[in-house]
Amino acid sequence: MLLPDVLLLDASIPWLHGVKVAQIVKRDHPAVKVVIVSEQDSSVLARLAEAAGTLHFLAKSRLGIDLIPLLISLGGDSGNPKNAPPA
Repeated sequence: MLLPDVLLLDASIPWLHGVKVAQIVKRDHPAVKVVIVSEQDSSVLARLAEAAGTLHFLAKSRLGIDLIPLLISLGGDSGNPKNAPPA
């Protein structure tokens, strides 16, 4: 089973709302950091993220600017031993 450090999730998944998916992921795997992405404005995004149990959200219009810095701030691969250089 793959268990990501970070899950980038669109709030408007057609068959199941992204907030519901985020809630399930946070319930079953609380260590996974969920980032909700949406075309909605930041106040709507904040409510969506809070409802999903995550504090991380991005507007799609800002992905090119904010995605990499957010991923770096969330820790990326720094804590993943399989990505560590050989001793």
